[in-house]
This record gives sequence, C-alpha cells and structure tokens, in this order.
Amino acid sequence: MHRPHAQQIAVLPRRRQPDKKVADLTEDEVNRIRLILEAEGSVEGDLRKEISMNIKRLIEMGAYRGLRHRRGLPVRASEPHQRAHPQGSAARHRG
Repeated sequence: MHRPHAQQIAVLPRRRQPDKKVADLTEDEVNRIRLILEAEGSVEGDLRKEISMNIKRLIEMGAYRGLRHRRGLPVRASEPHQRAHPQGSAARHRG
C-alpha cells in the first residue's frame, strides 16, 4: 500500500488525527480500519493471487510483457542494454 492511500485510510476513522501512533489506537479504531481495508480491495494473499493470475494471462496470450516475465528479463525497461545483467541471471547460473 502506498503512503497517500495509507494516510487517507488512517485519517478516516480517527477524524483529524493522522499522527496518532498505532500503539495508541483503541480497539474500535483498529476494527474500523480493518473494515475499511477489507471493503476497499484485496490485501495480502488475495492481492498476490490476483497479480500472479495477471502474469499468467499475459504469458498465455503471448504478449510481449508475458514473454519478458517468462524469460526473467525486465518487464518495464524499454532499453535493457542499460542493465549490466538480466534480472535474476546470477541466481540461475549458480550451481
């Protein structure tokens, strides 16, 4: 979760106290934050599953990004020659 989204969620249940520490939260505030997170979207395992399914879909379609994932190369880099080694190559060549 990125910082602006986390700050926005942190302010909602406490009403104008974004600097309050987690240790100082009441049980009611923790429950409100948990409900907000569950309502807004997927977290932890669900998010990982969704991302892996998206990658599998790209690979099955034969999309360029899917091929880059399959080969373990940088997916978003437009000019891979700027990198000294392909992503993960050191781990692949160890015995």
